[in-house]
Order: sequence, then C-alpha cells, then structure tokens
Amino acid sequence: MDEQERAAADRPRRRTGSLPTRRQFLAAAAGTTLLAGSSIIPGVPTTARAQTTPLPGPPWRIGYIDSTPGPADAGYPTARYYGYFRQGLRKLPAPYTPNNVHVEARFSNTKLETTELRSRLEDLLGMGVQALVIGVTRAIPVAADLTLTSKIPIVMAVSADPVAAKRVTQLPYSGTNITGLTMNSTELIPAQLQLLQGVAPDTVELVVLSAGDPAMNAEWNKILAVTPGLGMHPRLVIQPDKTQFIPSIQAMAPFDAIFVLSDVLMNHNARYLGQALTNVFAVPTLFGNSESIRAGGLVSLGADRPAMFEYAAQYVKQILDGAYPGSMAIQGPPRYEKGFSVQTAVSLIGKDKKINIPPWAVHPYAVVDA
Repeated sequence: MDEQERAAADRPRRRTGSLPTRRQFLAAAAGTTLLAGSSIIPGVPTTARAQTTPLPGPPWRIGYIDSTPGPADAGYPTARYYGYFRQGLRKLPAPYTPNNVHVEARFSNTKLETTELRSRLEDLLGMGVQALVIGVTRAIPVAADLTLTSKIPIVMAVSADPVAAKRVTQLPYSGTNITGLTMNSTELIPAQLQLLQGVAPDTVELVVLSAGDPAMNAEWNKILAVTPGLGMHPRLVIQPDKTQFIPSIQAMAPFDAIFVLSDVLMNHNARYLGQALTNVFAVPTLFGNSESIRAGGLVSLGADRPAMFEYAAQYVKQILDGAYPGSMAIQGPPRYEKGFSVQTAVSLIGKDKKINIPPWAVHPYAVVDA
C-alpha cells in the first residue's frame, strides 16, 4: 500500500448512500435540503440501458490522469485522491482484484497546459489502456478528442459542471463514451451563498476568486443571479497565478467576505488559501473544499471529493463488465459536506466581525454531511 492509499484508508468515512441524478439534486437543493442537513434524495441505478460485450480480461489495464506534480507529493489534496480511487478498486469483488486491474497513472503539472495533458493521455492510450479515469476537469475534453475514433470509455472521477463546461451535451446520459461524476458546482452556488449569509450576516461586498476554469462562466452567472436576493454585491477576480492571489484581492478592497470557487488551481492551493486569506484580510471566507477549513478558512460547502474518487471504481467495474458509458448515468457525488472553523470564527469575532457559529459546529474544525 503506497502513501496515498494509506492516507485514504486512514480518513474517517461518513455514511454512504445512493447517488443523486442532476434532476434529483436540483429538487433537493430547491428544498434547502443541503442547508437543513438532510440526506440527499437517493439516485437511480448507475446503468440504465444497453450492455455490450465485456472488455477482454482479466487482466485489465486502466489509465488514470490527475493534476499533481506526482503521487508522492501529499501536500496537494489531489495527490491523495489517487489513493481513494485505488481504495475503491480494492473494495471490488473478484475477479476485479488489484492483481487483475492494473492502473497506469500519469500526473500533469499544476499549470495544466493542453499540450502536456495531451502528451500524458497519448502515453496512456499508447499503452493499450481499456478505459481512462480522469481526475482533473481540464483533461476531459482532451481525452474526448483523443478517443473520438477508438471510443475508449472515459470515467470522470470529478467534474465541476460537465454541461456548462461543454464536456457533454446532456445529463444524466451523455450518449457518448463519457460517464462518471459531477460536483454540480453551478447548482450548488445558491446553497453556498445562503450558508455564508447565515454565518456572516453582514456580508454585502463579496469578492469571488477564480483561476478562470471553463466552468467558471456558468458559476459566475449563477452568482450574479442569486446575490441580489441576498443583498450582496459580487466582484470577480480571475487570477491563475498563485503569487498574485493576494495582490489581486487587495486591489478590490474594501470588501466583507471572499468566496473561492472550486476550480482545480484553487483546490491545489486549498490549504494555502485557507490560511493566507484569513491572516491577510481578516474577513469571512467561503470555500467548496473542506481542506481550506482545516487550514484556517471559515466555512465550506461542496462535494466530498474523496468519496467521488472512491466511487469512480464502481464505474470502472461496470465498464469492464460491458456497460456502455453513454447509457451510464452521470451523477452527483455520494455525499456533500459542509465545514466550519470555530477557531477562525473566534478570531474574526475578536476583530469585531459578526459571525454566527452554527449548531452543528461542535468541533474546532467541524466537517459534517450536508
């Protein structure tokens, strides 16, 4: 067991459940299910239609790509996600054992240039992999382009909003060689902003930080649609350079809170942002990744990413069994989680910020099912 798999095994797991479709997720969100802390409406079976011939094997060979400097760099949250995927594979029944399912993993640098992603994917395809598992959203269109002829199955272990980002044209069934999981990032925006308003009711001027990922436009449009009803005035900062995060936000002063969108660069820097934004600006911060809360951010609401990567193994199993990806439902994450740092709240209250500590925040760094 490597370092990432040990980290995955050590992570406390919360309850599991059926996955919601996009329609069911929207129904739940419309009823404020997320903020109420109730379970998400159960989803439909992952495979709904046609089966094809099982893929030749065992053994099988699977390609995996993610966006970290390398699997040994545990400082990046995504470095551990590979471990969660491998953990999901280990839980599969025979004959889908580690000895029979060989994973070839490749990792791009954090700049995520298309040319490098393409090179990594071409390397995997050249090795004869029978399916691709994509751990970084920006690699999905590159993989789709490279598999136009071969139609090798693509499993999205994570994606922000595949329709908004034009990864697929429809949900829940793509009708193509792409399937997997989505964080439903765009549809989650209203619940995230309501959570921020609940814990930081004085928020009016809101800075929104993004690296400019393709899904950002849909998320920003949703923010513009929701914030007037909450009495907030959002201003967008697009900054793909980590060294310029702080100066770019400083240029927007004064403001009452910061909302960090969950694109890949921000996830890579989740811990840095959680600590730096609180230390430098002393305002409430909202994230879609609980990693930031453990580092000093105030509040978070988003997909349980480790659970998504673990569940991606179930898609791989069904594809090896012969399921056609285009008839496998693209679904939301197994769980959503919200986080709150009581320690950060106390610090902000000491600086004359009005912060409401939610009743579910019973630990210094509380992360619970949403």
